[in-house]
Amino acid sequence: TMAGSVWPLDYNVANMVRSTSATLQDAVTMATLTPARIVGVAHRKGSIAPGKDADLILLNGDMKPVFTVVGGRIVYHDGSVQVLD
Repeated sequence: TMAGSVWPLDYNVANMVRSTSATLQDAVTMATLTPARIVGVAHRKGSIAPGKDADLILLNGDMKPVFTVVGGRIVYHDGSVQVLD
């Protein structure tokens, strides 16, 4: 399962899409909103909506992280895109 895996989440999402009939949207929901609902934090985590925490990751076409935003601040970027502060 994704939850018990030692692999990074981006790998698990890509693997779910490659290995099953799940769409990318389904796999992302499995990795984000579903666990947020299970642990009771879906009111602030698991999806993008006004009032929720601004924690995001942008993946490229190869499902590799391009940048990560935590609390509305960019905390990682791979240099492939111009990041404006």
